[in-house]
Order: sequence, then structure tokens, then C-alpha cells
Amino acid sequence: MDGEASTLRETLLAAGHRCTPQREAVWEVLNGMRTHPTAEEIFRAVRERVPAISLATVYNALESFESAGVCQKLTQGEGAARYDARTEAHHHLQCVDCGRLFDVGGPPLADWLAAIDTGGEFELLGGHLVLEGRCTACRRDS
Repeated sequence: MDGEASTLRETLLAAGHRCTPQREAVWEVLNGMRTHPTAEEIFRAVRERVPAISLATVYNALESFESAGVCQKLTQGEGAARYDARTEAHHHLQCVDCGRLFDVGGPPLADWLAAIDTGGEFELLGGHLVLEGRCTACRRDS
């Protein structure tokens, strides 16, 4: 973790954010999860390591990470925001029943954007693609 911690520290400092032990703990949890957790899920996991941490501290850490470009905040519909430590270009599948997000490859976003006709009324700058469906577990339960 020392190499990762120094990289996180350097990245946060370059973006104008402090790198505290609490932020390092939040990062370790987020970076170790592949489930696109909510802030509350991260909070519960971090609290096992840092019992005195507050939910506000977790939210502040996540905002710092997003601002520094080391995580993505994923919002979809009415549900809670989810966080992804994978920042390279990729897409997501979201289960309409349980809300879980899954990473998926596919054509680069630029290819999708080039195929969209906005009629000149809108300039597309970017984004991320979330496709909806049902995960294996929810299909099995229905």
C-alpha cells in the first residue's frame, strides 16, 4: 500500500486536497471493492478500521477523490450515488431489480457519441454509458 498511498497523496495534493489517514482508509476500501458501493456502504466498511470516522468524512473524501480524478461518481435515477475507483474508459450494466452495477467493456464512448444525431441542438462533451437489465441473481430469484 505504500506505493499506492504515496500516489494517492501526490494526486490529492496536486488537486489541492489534503491526504489524511481517514482519506487513505476510505481509498483502501473503495479501491478494494468491485461492487460500485454507495457512500454508506463505504462508511460501514471503513468504520471497521477507523471506528471514529463520520459519514460526513467519507463523503468529503469521496468528493476529494472525484475532484482529483481518482474515482467516478455514478448517479442513475433516484437511487443513491455509487462510486467506482476505475477511472479508465468503460461502461456499466445496471440491474433494474437490485441496482447493482457491473463493469463492461465495449466500443469507446467516442464511437457511441459519433453515432448520435443531436440535430445541431446540443454539443455532446462526454459521459458514460449505463445499460439496464437483470443480473443473474435477480433472474434466478424471479
